[in-house]
Amino acid sequence: MTGEPTVFVVDDDPSVLDAVALLLQTVGWRVETYDSAQAFLDAYDPRRRGCLILDIRLKGQSGLELQEELNRRDIGLPVIIITAHGGHAPGRAGDEGRGPRLPPQALQ
Repeated sequence: MTGEPTVFVVDDDPSVLDAVALLLQTVGWRVETYDSAQAFLDAYDPRRRGCLILDIRLKGQSGLELQEELNRRDIGLPVIIITAHGGHAPGRAGDEGRGPRLPPQALQ
């Protein structure tokens, strides 16, 4: 792992990206924002430390599909799923025994 820990935020709503980034930056976190799963995948270097805040419903590749792709690539980046939609988010990762995981060293 290299560099300063970063909170990566992926959401297709610009107002959410701005609000989450501002909130995290005001408490000292380094933040990078992406408006799509593909934009994140194109820019992300797996050697970087941090965590991912991910909207479950994105245009194009969904948040769950992005999480599945990270798992397929064996990228252990901790993921926090968010949604603006009420009710239960459709979840397969937890059903497959790959539920939330946050290694202690994730943001050290």
